[in-house]
Amino acid sequence: MSNLDNYIKLNSYQDKSIVCVIPTRGMVDIRVVDSWFKLIVPVNQKFTKLFMTGGNIDDAYNTAITGIINHPELSKCRFLLTMEDDNIPPPDGVLKLVDTFLQQELDGDKYWALSGLYWTKPSRDVIEHAPIAFGCADLGEWNMLTPPLEDDGSVTQCCMIPQGFTLYDMDIFKKHLSYPWFKTIEKFDPTLPELDQGRATTQDGYFFMNMWEKGLKVGVRSDIRVGHLDSTTNQIW
Repeated sequence: MSNLDNYIKLNSYQDKSIVCVIPTRGMVDIRVVDSWFKLIVPVNQKFTKLFMTGGNIDDAYNTAITGIINHPELSKCRFLLTMEDDNIPPPDGVLKLVDTFLQQELDGDKYWALSGLYWTKPSRDVIEHAPIAFGCADLGEWNMLTPPLEDDGSVTQCCMIPQGFTLYDMDIFKKHLSYPWFKTIEKFDPTLPELDQGRATTQDGYFFMNMWEKGLKVGVRSDIRVGHLDSTTNQIW
């Protein structure tokens, strides 16, 4: 297929509507807010932001998505975008994620969630500064190894991706996974379903484990560089 054919297929009218969910602790750094104002979104398409203030991040996502699915207009949106209040996305990041999503579908290589790339912030739990992308998918089983990342605009399939700047197909929540989509599990609990037993995990780990077991591909486009703000040191990683 020629480049012109691709351009026509990707940019002729199609649904690129997005509802964006931002969980926040309530105080957002001006540099983060500034990056939101600079985001370029698909022309003539819905782009709605929802803030969820306070509470646990898993509750914030579950509550927001439940509200979206039950809303007469927001439920029609094609995509969900998650952003977090310590991440600084590039202005063209949304356009790149949407275009990559559609290109992968056109190529017959469907991804259900795609993320930009950002790095860990140093903390007592994180010793080494590293990109947040986990799992070499070609091993065929869930793992947390660091996958090879290319800076050429291609997609790297992972087992688990970050959520600070991530685009999802809304059908994940409507058709493929059930409520609660996000859950923090702190220790082994034999009363939980088999998927959850013995897996202490954060809300994103729980979500992407379910995605993996359903065979729903997720990936990172590592040339979409997202800043990760450390408010204690004022450093952007």
